[in-house]
Amino acid sequence: MLTKSGLGTVLTGLVLAIVGWWWNYEEIVIAALAIGAVLLVAVWVSQRPLRATVTRRLQAVRVPRGDPIVVGYRVRNASRFRSGRATIIDRCDDVVARTAVPPVAPNSETTVTGTIPTRRRGVFEVGPVEIERVDPFWFSVGRRRDDQLSSVIVHPKVYDLAGPQGA
Repeated sequence: MLTKSGLGTVLTGLVLAIVGWWWNYEEIVIAALAIGAVLLVAVWVSQRPLRATVTRRLQAVRVPRGDPIVVGYRVRNASRFRSGRATIIDRCDDVVARTAVPPVAPNSETTVTGTIPTRRRGVFEVGPVEIERVDPFWFSVGRRRDDQLSSVIVHPKVYDLAGPQGA
């Protein structure tokens, strides 16, 4: 999917190609072809899968209403190359949470902690996990979906009552 910058670059390339063809300027047509090549590389880079695998682990299955759900993401890179930057997108009760993932060294793993806010009580599905990658030029965004579903119980908040004889 193209970003606004990517769409502007496509339109610029098209205008340059049309003007270069109309005025018979080879340099402008070559510039339009170069813009097209950069866009193709950007789309290819953003659509490539992340070299690392992401697994989600909820810190607690029961959470009081109003407190965030603490989620640990284990990012494991089993390849020979360093993984790229990515963003993990997770959902719970129509709330979208984003967690940035730094590059992971070859043959290693790291744990990234994220939070998902809770609004109301009930039993909710957490997930699915989406991994979003953006190319270095910010022209294209690629998403991959991983159908990891977990269940969390959001219960009413418990307040300690304090009286004259103590809690």
